[in-house]
Amino acid sequence: MREAVWATVCLLLTAASVPARAESPVSGGKISAVEEPGAAPPPPPSTVSPTLPGSGSGSIILSGAVTDFPEAAKALGHHGKVVFSVLVGADGTLQASELVNSSHSPLLDAAATQALEKAKFRVAAMAGNRQGELRGQVVYKFYKWELPGDDRRFSGYSCADFTLDQDWWDSVSPEKNGKREPDALDRILLGSRTLLQPGGVFAGGLAGFRSMVAAHRAEWDAARMKCRSHPDQMFVDVLEAPSRKMLLSLTQMDRRAQERR
Repeated sequence: MREAVWATVCLLLTAASVPARAESPVSGGKISAVEEPGAAPPPPPSTVSPTLPGSGSGSIILSGAVTDFPEAAKALGHHGKVVFSVLVGADGTLQASELVNSSHSPLLDAAATQALEKAKFRVAAMAGNRQGELRGQVVYKFYKWELPGDDRRFSGYSCADFTLDQDWWDSVSPEKNGKREPDALDRILLGSRTLLQPGGVFAGGLAGFRSMVAAHRAEWDAARMKCRSHPDQMFVDVLEAPSRKMLLSLTQMDRRAQERR
């Protein structure tokens, strides 16, 4: 089964004053896209309407940049976010790109790079932007719990996949002050615990905040142990009730958002 990965365009787009011709797009490994017979057509272009300070408003439509989540990467537990800084010409072509955030997976970085090189943008005419060039960011997210078209989201994320993903992340995540950088799902759960904490983030002062972080870490470590022992379960089912409720609420919100599109 192939899952398409959307590229999102960061809204921090500004009219570009480019002194010289842009450099060539970022280099990376190539993964050939293979069309399967009877495959569903790609989703429609992703549209954003950025506000450009001092130059009015315009829209950019990103098309041709959808990519698949490589099966080889999924099987190895690879996941993460790939971010490019881009320069888009007035004719909508990609003039330059730079990889500013790697997923730590050569397979995912290569898939995102190949898709970006095929991207076509539509740049609206804007007052004060004579060159018609824009700078911005394009983001690819490769997460099994956030696949476009899969409305199960967190509720469909298995313990087997969670364990596979976390074992890979442990092997590649950078260290800071002797500690591994948490991955996206870890940060989501910590953020939700912060928001749900009675009295707010700093309830109980610094000691209260440290206690909250320690409680999150204990829940995360327990979830990893439970999932390793019970790979047939769903990840949300091994969480404590508040965290489980929060992730399922996010899943419902995502479904409603897709229904409105």
